[in-house]
Amino acid sequence: MVDLGYKKIITTPHIMSEYYPNTPDRILNGLAALRASVNNACIEVELEAAAEYFVDETF
Repeated sequence: MVDLGYKKIITTPHIMSEYYPNTPDRILNGLAALRASVNNACIEVELEAAAEYFVDETF
């Protein structure tokens, strides 16, 4: 993707209580692991995290 000109990637994992029980800690831990892998591969791209919330009874 960097070769195509991408400089920043924002991951957006889903949050849905019964199917995707992601939490801020889980998402940030995944982001840290992804950043480490990208850094180890010498890929120069900025990574951030957000989330897509499913509006349900736990929203």
